Amino acid sequence: MGRKQPKIYYAATSYIRGDKRVGIDYSKGIPSTLELTVVDGIILNSQSKPYTGDAQFSIRDNYGIKLAKVYPADILYMPHPTLTKGGPVIGAGKLKVSNGLVEEVNAESGHYRDIFNSVEYSRNTLKVFWEAFRVNRMKMSTGARTSMEYILFRNQKANLQVR
Repeated sequence: MGRKQPKIYYAATSYIRGDKRVGIDYSKGIPSTLELTVVDGIILNSQSKPYTGDAQFSIRDNYGIKLAKVYPADILYMPHPTLTKGGPVIGAGKLKVSNGLVEEVNAESGHYRDIFNSVEYSRNTLKVFWEAFRVNRMKMSTGARTSMEYILFRNQKANLQVR
């Protein structure tokens, strides 16, 4: 019995039109100064130093994760589709990172979302992030790990304890 395939999300067309009007071109991808990478489980900035700050992520169907710094919109606005050059995702959201470790994860994305079931989108994105976190051997603070395990696996743990 195979694992259920994650749902695929496409960028909202109304946002794409708006981005094109203000001159944002997803096809260029992430500017190199904003791109973050994962090396030995640690999130690094473009100078190969452990990153501290807000980041955004997009996850493609192979659990490959793309990460970029988040700047206030009045300085530089770079939407989630830039991370995938406009392509579909199985999850997108934001992170808080401290010294290269994931501290917080959320499914906040204006471009990728399920307008009819935001709770399902959030849960799906967290599940996908958990798998990408595992596949990419990323490191997470104890607090973030505990929170995600509680959100994603609390029903399974409760069922195990009852038996």
